[in-house]
Amino acid sequence: PTSNNDEVEKLRKEIEEERNKNKKAEKDAQNEELEKLRKQLEEERQKAHQAELAARDSELEQLKKDMEALKKDAEERKNQEPIIMDIEDYEEEQEEEAPKPAKKSAKAAPVQEEDDDDDEDEDLEEIDLSEDTEKEEEKLAKLMEQFKKQFRDQWEQEMLKKYPELMKKHNERLGFADRLVKLPAEGKEYFNSVKNEIMSYDGVTNITRRNKDTFVYNRKVIAKIAVSGKSIKVFLPLDPSKYSNAQFPHKDVSSKKAHVKTPFAMRMTSKLSTKRLAILFEDVARDNQMSKNAKAETKDYAKGMQFKKKSK
Repeated sequence: PTSNNDEVEKLRKEIEEERNKNKKAEKDAQNEELEKLRKQLEEERQKAHQAELAARDSELEQLKKDMEALKKDAEERKNQEPIIMDIEDYEEEQEEEAPKPAKKSAKAAPVQEEDDDDDEDEDLEEIDLSEDTEKEEEKLAKLMEQFKKQFRDQWEQEMLKKYPELMKKHNERLGFADRLVKLPAEGKEYFNSVKNEIMSYDGVTNITRRNKDTFVYNRKVIAKIAVSGKSIKVFLPLDPSKYSNAQFPHKDVSSKKAHVKTPFAMRMTSKLSTKRLAILFEDVARDNQMSKNAKAETKDYAKGMQFKKKSK
């Protein structure tokens, strides 16, 4: 009996050892499989990371090429003379060269005060300064002095009511530079603020014409500045109906042929209006894919304007 018990105990131990060996072998196999899966996962992650890095490098390289192309294009534009003229300007030139219809008398064509500001934005006629015209100017100067003493701040309106044709001729002789020079100090400040904002964008070309300042980008007019009375007006290629008049006070001038492509008219009367203009011009820049130069130089453009003397 004792020997049988020993034999049974021995068999039990052998079975237990075999079980333990099997469990260990199974566990080792599982660990090995897990380690293999971990390595595969790590390799896949590295491959994905390398592919992402390669894509970023390729994108960065393309951006560098695009930047170089833009710089090269900007340099070429700087070297070009600012003689670009769009279709609108060409049509205006043709209208100027075309024969003018005969003017009606003051009685037949009374002046409407509400259109005075808009008339100043149209192209001006060439006036012949003969000796008779000079005498007329002397007479007008004396009349102005009398009206200034009598009506003070309202003298221009009263002059326009009584001598509409005479005042119209006088106003037509003043070109853009002349009107700008006669602006008050704050008007010139607003002009400088607006022009510096527009010229701070790369690739913008400025053309100062007889009755306005025109700004062109990629052969397209992106802004116009005109002097109207004692303030300046800015015309932008924006849809007036898309902007609140309470937030951005403006006027829709799309009905006028000269402003079909720049129907959004805004008068600069305060520093706030120039800040609003800067916000609006960001929309113009976005529509035309323009980039702003943060290092653009600020200039006193109004100071550089000179009177354009008339030849007799």
